[in-house]
Amino acid sequence: MALFDESIKREFPEHNGPKDIETALNAMRELKRPECDGIALSPVSKAPAQVIILLQVGLRRTIELTEAAIREINLRNLVSTALLSRGTLETACLLWDVMNAIEEVVASGDRAEVKRLLETLSKSLLGGKAKEVMIDETIEARNVMTIIQRLSKKFDVPLFGFFERLSEYAHPNYHGMMATYTEVGAEGGIKAFCDGRASSERALLITAIGTVATSCSIIIESFKIAAARLESLAALAERSVFEAGTWPKEIKYPVPRS
Repeated sequence: MALFDESIKREFPEHNGPKDIETALNAMRELKRPECDGIALSPVSKAPAQVIILLQVGLRRTIELTEAAIREINLRNLVSTALLSRGTLETACLLWDVMNAIEEVVASGDRAEVKRLLETLSKSLLGGKAKEVMIDETIEARNVMTIIQRLSKKFDVPLFGFFERLSEYAHPNYHGMMATYTEVGAEGGIKAFCDGRASSERALLITAIGTVATSCSIIIESFKIAAARLESLAALAERSVFEAGTWPKEIKYPVPRS
């Protein structure tokens, strides 16, 4: 279990700081489940199972990235910290975007929206970009940067600001190269190299810690949304199948639920 060094906790005691991340990590570990029974969720619709699968794989990815980010933050490695922190944000926003789509579909009660949601789930779970490794060339991965921009605008939160600042270090440009691995200036024509410019450290670590804390809270919120809406989604998806005339004769409609 990754924990922040005491020096990091003392240096960054702000809200959404190291202690918040450690608390969230414990909560996220409690959300892990060993398997998903798709038939129990719905005997005719794959949507509820896909939601649970997306949540569980996204949860595990975020836990792994968060623990790795903690280790790199403790070492004050700026570039790897930026890459890992940005990864938590990308994963969390993908899940949150899908959960918000579920809320909208359930609120609409429109079975036509179920089809679009299934397409979104399919792209989120199975999509790819590189044709040589795609499991299905017809399923293209969703654009995570677009998702982050949309969520930032919709909820008036600085998610894209986090993403942009971390990307400056994640990419091999000025901040990810010169501002990290050289000292300021070149007195007497001498450029000094380093393994992490001290003047760059604090701003990047504050951004990274805030990003990871936000990502963890988004993951937990996504599970809450699913818990509140999954049964309604299953019922709507099943009504869609029934009204389309493709309901299996051997299964009772509506599906009894306790």
